[in-house]
Amino acid sequence: MSNRVLGLKVWVGASFFLLFLGGGAYALSPSQQGLNLKVQADQLLKQGRIEQAISLYETVLKEDKGFANAHYNLATAYYLKGELGKAAESLKAFLHFQPNDAEALYNLGCLKIRLGDFDEAMKCFLRAENCPCSRLISRKIKEALRFTKGLRNENPKTQQLIAYLLTLSPSSGNG
Repeated sequence: MSNRVLGLKVWVGASFFLLFLGGGAYALSPSQQGLNLKVQADQLLKQGRIEQAISLYETVLKEDKGFANAHYNLATAYYLKGELGKAAESLKAFLHFQPNDAEALYNLGCLKIRLGDFDEAMKCFLRAENCPCSRLISRKIKEALRFTKGLRNENPKTQQLIAYLLTLSPSSGNG
């Protein structure tokens, strides 16, 4: 059992970086200022200045709520900060504008596993399975579906333990 949990910990932790800092997807045309601020926020995020990046992404989204990629990158920043609930909410906002984005659905499913919501994770993976995507993403989605189906069959106490273990950061000295 512990090998499976450790495998999931590594798998879920690495999975979110699938498409980190993508292009400029948006539902409505963002303002030039919004584009400029997003580029600055992207640079801050690449430099590891997560708090400043979050602040800029939030500023962009106050003005350009339809700037889908800013939602996605904000989710990445929240994930890096360890705020998984906020990361999930930002991905949901992205999916409002890009509902068939397999990578975002996959990442949301991975977050839902880390948050202990296996049923929602399964729903995300099932939706992602029906979206067009690369072979790599397709393979990861299939793997995630198999793994999540197995987790759903565990008893609730085991599920709680797995969810707790997934919150431990490998670099924090907790695992």
